[in-house]
Amino acid sequence: MPIRKKTRLWTSIGAAALLAGGVSACGDSGENAAPAEPAATETPADAAPAQDTAPAEAETSSVVGEGEGEGEGEGEGGSGGEFGIDPQAAATDPVVFLTAIDVMRAHYYAAIDALEAGDRGATAELLAHPISEIYLDFEPVLQEAGGPDMYETLNGAAMLHFDGAEDAEIRTAIDDILAQLDEAAAVAPEGEATQAAVEGEILGDLIERAALQYQLALNSAEDSHAYLDGYGLFKAAEKRGETALPAIESADAEALTTFESALSLLGQAYPNGQRPDTPPVPAADVMSASDAATDAAASL
Repeated sequence: MPIRKKTRLWTSIGAAALLAGGVSACGDSGENAAPAEPAATETPADAAPAQDTAPAEAETSSVVGEGEGEGEGEGEGGSGGEFGIDPQAAATDPVVFLTAIDVMRAHYYAAIDALEAGDRGATAELLAHPISEIYLDFEPVLQEAGGPDMYETLNGAAMLHFDGAEDAEIRTAIDDILAQLDEAAAVAPEGEATQAAVEGEILGDLIERAALQYQLALNSAEDSHAYLDGYGLFKAAEKRGETALPAIESADAEALTTFESALSLLGQAYPNGQRPDTPPVPAADVMSASDAATDAAASL
């Protein structure tokens, strides 16, 4: 079913398919699952929202995502969506605004990997989640800032798997979304902090999310989605690094080295989105590098 343009509905393709006996919501998702028929248009009062698997960590920003208690805190009865974006904060704070975009972007990077690996079910879930978890709350802020209207593009991409689209068509749709996310990032509010401080905080946050997902994936042999989610977050961190690292370098060469080391280690941890049988690097090393990056961000 299409994702309805209204919050607090059954807005996850994963949830709708689960109701129809199809793919699970962030579980093993059966590539050949049948498309979901239109289900309830409003969430029953006693129904729990579909949730991703993520560690129950304390929230550390106005956008809650993988590695930071997804499905908890703001995601349940808070400011909206499982990621809990605060629209009021996003309107004036470039960190919140750009983090929302980057966490959306992470889903689409992970979706590309899942598609290339032949996991169409996971791809469909990853294309659906950013709409209900972030975009529906973020859209008014984005439009007020003069950004692109992304709803039809996002929703259309989420339906492609269920419409029997070819892989190439899905990949083209993802590329279109990534291009629109670039347009959205261009209208972020200015804020009062320096560019280095803003970029460092966003990059540090993405690194931390990716590290926490890696730790979760290694601690749970049955959880394949945490690793794929973490891979997407790492790729989003790499993308953020294109603007963040030059800004950080101009402010603090030592901080630059710390961020580069953390990204390098994450690159070893996440050669792709498929969870390996043997961990490429110890989770403790990844977490240590993440902590160092977070400390470096705070010093900018």
